[in-house]
Amino acid sequence: MENLNKDLKEHLNETIEYLDSKLDKTIYVHESHTLWSDNGEVYLACDNGTVVFNADTLFNDIANLAELALKERKKQEKYILKELTKIK
Repeated sequence: MENLNKDLKEHLNETIEYLDSKLDKTIYVHESHTLWSDNGEVYLACDNGTVVFNADTLFNDIANLAELALKERKKQEKYILKELTKIK
């Protein structure tokens, strides 16, 4: 009986892990290949799926998105310049 409980518990844990992995709705966008809008929504399609934004929400977030993107670009630029100075 103890082995059965152990096996059942292991199976349940594996099932929970599997279901948890299916709940992750993150879509990584390396490159977008199609942008369009319709019915108050903006669509961004990439190799990993399509991201749908409410147009009003996206519009309100544009300044923050641009600020975050510029911040990350500056980090990359600093890193590249630092690495270039190492080249002899």
